[in-house]
Amino acid sequence: MYTKYDSLLELYAQYNVADCGTSSLIPTGGSMNLYKIYGLPNDYDNSTVVPLAFATWTQAILQNEIDDQTTYTNKDLETFANMAYYKSTQVGCAYQACPTSQPPAHAVACVFNSA
Repeated sequence: MYTKYDSLLELYAQYNVADCGTSSLIPTGGSMNLYKIYGLPNDYDNSTVVPLAFATWTQAILQNEIDDQTTYTNKDLETFANMAYYKSTQVGCAYQACPTSQPPAHAVACVFNSA
C-alpha cells in the first residue's frame, strides 16, 4: 500500500482529469482510479466529490469477496485493488470540475506506482 504522496503522479492525475476524465495516461507499470459524476449541484466541489470517489472505490470490497491468497478476478474489485496493492508505494491525485460539459461533471483521478 502506498506510503508517500508523489507530485509526478499528481501531474499524471491532473492530465487525466483536465478534460474531465476522457484521457488515460499512466506511467509504465502504474494504475489509475478514475471517478466521474454528472449532474451535481453547482456548489459541489472537491470537498464533496473526492470523498464520494474514495467511498465508491472502497465499497467494492464490501460487495465482493477475495480468496485466501488475496487475489481478485472480479473486475469490480479493480479500484480497491489499485489502492491496496502492496507494491503501490506512491500516489498522486487530482480533482477537476467541468461546469461547461453537458451535463456538468466532476472528475477525480488517483494514479498509483508499482514499485
